[in-house]
Amino acid sequence: MISLSELEKLLEEGIAKDKCVVITLDDAHISNNKLLPSIEKYKVPVTIFAPVDPLYEGSYWWDYVNANSEGMNAKHLLRKWKMMDVNSFDVMMADLRSQKSVPRTSMTVEELQKAASIKTIEIGAHTVSHPILTQCEEARVRMELEGGRSRLQEIVGKQIKYLAYPNGNYSEKIKSTARSSGYKLAFTVEQRLIDLKTDDWLALPRFALNEEGGRFENLARVMGTWQKFFFWKF
Repeated sequence: MISLSELEKLLEEGIAKDKCVVITLDDAHISNNKLLPSIEKYKVPVTIFAPVDPLYEGSYWWDYVNANSEGMNAKHLLRKWKMMDVNSFDVMMADLRSQKSVPRTSMTVEELQKAASIKTIEIGAHTVSHPILTQCEEARVRMELEGGRSRLQEIVGKQIKYLAYPNGNYSEKIKSTARSSGYKLAFTVEQRLIDLKTDDWLALPRFALNEEGGRFENLARVMGTWQKFFFWKF
């Protein structure tokens, strides 16, 4: 297992290294706190990609969608929300937030700071509010990318060089904004191995695990065999 800093060095050198794996955790979910003792004890290199607003607000926008689904298919609703333009999304989300409170699901600022103090944990950006960037106008994209980086740097007191696009969505213009915002590496959810010599550093693939999947499903995902038969995102 290697850190993103080590991956960045391998990309710079263009030298392949056998049997390497990078572990990333998106969203800074509160459940990450349970992993910290083991990460520290076994010196596991991990990157936590944290959106800023949930650290203060306590939860994510999809928590409110789920809480207000009222028996409807939550996954279908989430897909509809992800397809909204950001202005409509913001108005409707403000209305949802006013209707019902939800329990905390995000790490706190203090908990993220504690995680960042562990030697093998790196913190990466995941925007400010976790919007779908391809549904945002250019000014909003820049605010999310620049603000996500600068505010995290203030929180953890360390340089932030890495980004995970929310939901994996990006475009050439978004990549350009990420580059000018100071990011060295950015990650999608395209499920395949990284090619150290040819991959775009601002559109790197990752294998996603399924929290509801079994042990063998997730082993198959990590090995890349699952994706040969099943192509959908979750």
